[in-house]
This record gives sequence, C-alpha cells and structure tokens, in this order.
Amino acid sequence: MENNELKEQVTKLNKSLERCFKGKNTLDKILSEQRYVLNKEGLGFVPKKGKKPTYCSTKFVKSNGKYCQKCQEVGHVASKCPG
Repeated sequence: MENNELKEQVTKLNKSLERCFKGKNTLDKILSEQRYVLNKEGLGFVPKKGKKPTYCSTKFVKSNGKYCQKCQEVGHVASKCPG
C-alpha cells in the first residue's frame, strides 16, 4: 500500500518538475527573442510599402557646461547661484 502511494508521489513530482523545466525553457526563449518596442511584426501589422522600420539609436550630445537648476542659466550651478 505504501509503495503505491510513493510511486504516485514520485509521478506527481516528476510531472511538476517537467512543467517547471518547460516553463523555464519557454521564458528563456521569450527573453532571447526580445525586439525593439515599436517593431510590430508578427502581430498582424502590415507596414506601409517602401518604408523601412525605424530603429532608435542612442545619440550623445556635448555638454553646454554648468547649468543652474534654480535660475535656468548656463555658467554656474544652483549652490552658487547669484540670484
């Protein structure tokens, strides 16, 4: 009697473990296939002909120097603001 109960328990645990591994594999697949947020391919979206999908790229700009957050002027910081 006890042997059958243990076999059932082992079977349940094996099924549970299988589900965990399947879920992990699915999550890994989803995470590996990440794409650009505005890319709507695969959702039934039909892009306009002749237009390429837009992809954002990070653009760096040069600093204009010190900027005061208090008076919004360039050249000093708020802690040393004359006004």
